[in-house]
Amino acid sequence: MEPAIPEHLTTTRIFPAKLKAGYIPPYPTYTSRFPQGQREIVIVILGSQHEDLEKTPSFGTGGITSRDAVLALQRMIAFATETSETSKPKFYQLASQHEAIGGYEQCIIAYWDTKAAYNEWKTVSGFEEWWNSLNPTFENHGWFLEVFLPPVERFENAFTDRMVPEGAAHLQGDASGPIQEHGYWKSMRDRLPISQTDLLHGDKVTSTTINVSDCRTRRIRVQGRKNLAVIRSGQDWSSASDNERKLYLDKMSPALVAGMKFLHDEGLKEGCISLRFMNVLDRETLGRDPQKTFGLAIFDELSSLEAWSMSHNTHKRIYTEFSRCAKELQNTSLRFFHEVFVVRPEDQFFEYVGCHSKTGMLASL
Repeated sequence: MEPAIPEHLTTTRIFPAKLKAGYIPPYPTYTSRFPQGQREIVIVILGSQHEDLEKTPSFGTGGITSRDAVLALQRMIAFATETSETSKPKFYQLASQHEAIGGYEQCIIAYWDTKAAYNEWKTVSGFEEWWNSLNPTFENHGWFLEVFLPPVERFENAFTDRMVPEGAAHLQGDASGPIQEHGYWKSMRDRLPISQTDLLHGDKVTSTTINVSDCRTRRIRVQGRKNLAVIRSGQDWSSASDNERKLYLDKMSPALVAGMKFLHDEGLKEGCISLRFMNVLDRETLGRDPQKTFGLAIFDELSSLEAWSMSHNTHKRIYTEFSRCAKELQNTSLRFFHEVFVVRPEDQFFEYVGCHSKTGMLASL
């Protein structure tokens, strides 16, 4: 087995790893090997928010027309694709969710391997000019922009299928062989190169402290926070056998949905500022893929994410069901991945135009 941290990012540890001597992981997991010269990963979440609870990305009737949702999504795709070759994102994915507070949200998640390419894209694509011109008074719906620029030493990912990249793995030079640091509590910290020398303390948030009023008619920028922890954790059962699909839908999925609902509804007391549980959308039809989902959560610090993972019944149930299924199936065609990054204030950007007060980082105010 390989160590999760590549040799060029390995240093003398100030803080010992949680990995126990002689530990053998219960199932194989892999991580990305990014080119040695890569310095950062750029992750941009651009989305629209529509009030109609029944909204789906198809043409129909409603308070905010479905046409608005489709046109907004097409605009996002155009920004990602109708630009110079050197500035295009290396990968992008479309996703949506229905939520009780804000109705229907959809977004594009785009990845670049350099900040320079991202900055070029903002100008060449016309995105920056368009974004700055948005006026919530005249928009039919809300828009949100969340940008993360973690250095590679502040990023880690793990996935069960090394042949099918997800998320930032599309930026990798190669995938590792099976790694040792997984399947035990706090293993994600052990996979973060920065954790060798930094405990990654953040600023706790347990309840909102500022009353944000009239969000629907305002453009609001939220300042970055110290060592904000972000996790995107995905599930794909599109290639699963009948037995695997049944096991996932009967056992794992209910536990996952319950855990995501808890974080969405009550997560702030656990340090979870934002949780979106989303379905992947097809790039061509813009329709929902019922077999690909992911949770996107923002925590006030890594230790809050760890505490929920280690001690809360909702995650313990998720972990128990996943481990049971992984051991039972072994060479499963169910695919799981996650990516975790801990970002400095200067590597974050959050702005919301005409969105409700619980959207993303607005919930931290």
